Amino acid sequence: MKKYLVLIALALLVISLPAMAGKLVELPVVHPTITVYQAQGVSELEGLAPYAGYTDATIDGTVCAVPGILDICPGTNWANFIDPAATPYKPFPKNVTLTKQFGTTGQCSDVFPTGEITPQQGTPNIRLWWPLMYEVPGTVITLSITYGTMLSFNGAYVHEEIWSWTVGATLETMEDELALFHELPDGLNEVPLISDENLYPVLQGYLECADAYFESGDLYDAGNALTDFELAVSDAYIGTSPAQPWPELGQGIIENDCNPAWCKLLVDAGFVGQQDLIFQPSK
Repeated sequence: MKKYLVLIALALLVISLPAMAGKLVELPVVHPTITVYQAQGVSELEGLAPYAGYTDATIDGTVCAVPGILDICPGTNWANFIDPAATPYKPFPKNVTLTKQFGTTGQCSDVFPTGEITPQQGTPNIRLWWPLMYEVPGTVITLSITYGTMLSFNGAYVHEEIWSWTVGATLETMEDELALFHELPDGLNEVPLISDENLYPVLQGYLECADAYFESGDLYDAGNALTDFELAVSDAYIGTSPAQPWPELGQGIIENDCNPAWCKLLVDAGFVGQQDLIFQPSK
């Protein structure tokens, strides 16, 4: 009988420990989603050192845009992403998970994964540096950090914090992306991804017009300008890089496994058109 009483007492003690010491596990802390973009204009950057190796000294008017980059800097024990980073709580990571879910596309779904989820789990195998040039708008990169603390923090000893970044696109960032594709080469031939010098200003003009109409609230004409952009891009398809820059034949926008620039422009235009209701203006 005494043996059973001792077991019951131990069970009651175990059950009461969390109540005595506070919660064992805190509900996940979900931080607001941060929007990142596939390209950035040089004029928008305070300094270019973190972006693709460019520095202020190299700006001579020829570099108009640089690739967008998501650089996840964890710090010691992920201190940059967890609340009780300072002593006396002494946090220690238990599990770190990074998941990437591709956005959906209305076209070029055979080129870009649609809705596919790619998990990467466990430090030091977490990928911390993501180039965004060919990321589909709507793609979400989620970082989840489960960690413990030596002392009770917010009434608990085990915590989880969740961070997420969503790849966005706007008419302005599409202008930067277009400039980027006009600057970057495809392969050893050093031919730009957009190799048609006559087409490039026309495409920029369509985007600038669409942006101006959109800002003025004229969704109808914004839709017409963005549709003209899509049609011009569609007609400029070339599958492989020309043998030399700006040849008489073969000018256009590159589309291949390594550089799907043609598809990316079409996907972004469709995304922006739907996101901003440009392709379905209210009546």
